[in-house]
Amino acid sequence: MDAARRKLLKQQGKLEIERRSAERKARSAALLPDMMAALSHSGNLPANPERLRGDDRERFEKELWVREKKPTIREEQLNSAFIPLPDTNGKWKGHPLSYFMCKRCKSALPAIPPSRPIYASRCACGNMSWLKIFNFARLFVRDPKKLLSIALFARAKNDG
Repeated sequence: MDAARRKLLKQQGKLEIERRSAERKARSAALLPDMMAALSHSGNLPANPERLRGDDRERFEKELWVREKKPTIREEQLNSAFIPLPDTNGKWKGHPLSYFMCKRCKSALPAIPPSRPIYASRCACGNMSWLKIFNFARLFVRDPKKLLSIALFARAKNDG
């Protein structure tokens, strides 16, 4: 390889690094309003949701859906529609936004199962699974080291 070819490859490498850096910076800037909203979240739904507009309205609707349906959320939806924050202090324990995330497959299951009489769900890899039959409800976990307690907050816009 001659000196001109090395110089060209070095320039191309620098341009690629700059491009990737700009992409990461743009993604971070887009995430900032949602992250700030999640960090300042009180856990309560607004008393008068009709007054909400724009981003706040979108967050409200997603969080209302989570509270009412308590869905199992797979990795793609978790990353695009929500901000999962680790609940290291147990602040959100027992709250409708409290979830468990599997570190292996990045799926999230509700910490409190839905109020249906019969419910069963599991993460994508099968590490965590809920089984509820009337008054019996149990979360089965194969590898507890892969379980992370999180609080799930809605993002205003989907990235994908």
